[in-house]
Amino acid sequence: MNGAEKNAINSENRSLRVYDEQVARIREKLALAAQSPGAKREFGAEEHQYRLNEPLTTRDLDRLERDWGIALPDAFAVFLTGVGDGGPGRTGGAGPYYGIYATESMKPDKSRLGQPAVFELCPQTQDWMAEAPEEYVPGEDLDDEAYDEAIADLLRGTLEIGTMGCSWEIRLIVAGEHRGRVLYMDTEYQKPFFVYEKNFLDWYERWLDEVIAGFEIHWFGTTPGGSEQTLLEMARSDEAAARGEALKALLRLPQPGEESIRLARQALADPADGVRYWALTLLAKHAPDLADPLLMAGLNSGKKEERRTAAQLIHWYCKPQAGAFAEAAQRLVPVEEDEETFRFLGYLLEAAGVDPLPLLLPVYERLLEQHPTDEHDIPVNVRHRLREYELHTPQLIERGVPAGLPRVRIILREMMEESR
Repeated sequence: MNGAEKNAINSENRSLRVYDEQVARIREKLALAAQSPGAKREFGAEEHQYRLNEPLTTRDLDRLERDWGIALPDAFAVFLTGVGDGGPGRTGGAGPYYGIYATESMKPDKSRLGQPAVFELCPQTQDWMAEAPEEYVPGEDLDDEAYDEAIADLLRGTLEIGTMGCSWEIRLIVAGEHRGRVLYMDTEYQKPFFVYEKNFLDWYERWLDEVIAGFEIHWFGTTPGGSEQTLLEMARSDEAAARGEALKALLRLPQPGEESIRLARQALADPADGVRYWALTLLAKHAPDLADPLLMAGLNSGKKEERRTAAQLIHWYCKPQAGAFAEAAQRLVPVEEDEETFRFLGYLLEAAGVDPLPLLLPVYERLLEQHPTDEHDIPVNVRHRLREYELHTPQLIERGVPAGLPRVRIILREMMEESR
């Protein structure tokens, strides 16, 4: 029986026929995505190669749901029966990140799968940089068994359907208030993030649309979806959070249009810090001629946050122009006290072809004098940075490190002895 015949049979199951048009679109778009110019470069594509297993039959789905003791959300059930049962790849089949697991690879906790999920959709879960809500983090005094039990209980009502890599899982909420929603879950810090789409099929189809359109797919689903015009309308919202998210989402476009660039320039005067940040980021990436004077002003700012932002954006998006910022960076390095800014200034100088070592060594000496112990990890971090430079013989140390920097010399000699 081929996939189309299975789809016709399975669509009779429950109320799944309401998804027929979307399922047909997804099947067509999957073939288009696999042939799109940048398809093979997308994150995870090397693993899943845009392949899926054959769809489940109605009987397969019934058996699966009886075994797991739940009815799967319709939009996921129709994917399994109308598009494919996850993937044959090592980490799954065609889908965001490393792809969608085959159901036989999913190992749900059947005793908790039907219990309502505990996760709430709130500003703290949706702030990508915020810490997890306290109620999701197990107590530090738990032994291993109690900790594992607490995590299993935290994940009740959710089904792991894929991996994003590292500690991030893709989960589907199968019970509770948000049943049917896709959730990204950081299992190291117990931080959930609800994707913007209301169900699995919408999330999956958006991924295909963005692959076909050549969008940047890394961290897919963490910004709002939609066309450039949709995002522009959102960027004019009365809510600052929505304006910032829209500008952030426009970064994913291969090349935003003139209207988006104009809006970003206007947003530089927005009263909200987050909106101004994403406006400047958009310009740094897609209109560097407009961003360069602003980034130079940021490097010369008396505010450490503005210096840090400028140094980071130059490193991330403006490496070809790094030489234009080298003189300002050289002035800053000896006096910059913000650790992150200092680090990115070093990257900036390297991109500009300037050896940062003569500037960095006096700073390292000062830090080692101020922090003689490892209480704040300063000596450890200095050691880490010094390993990047080939000062691994007595002669190189004598020639490359001035005698007036005795602490740096001592650390380099210690590292040299340790490597023997």
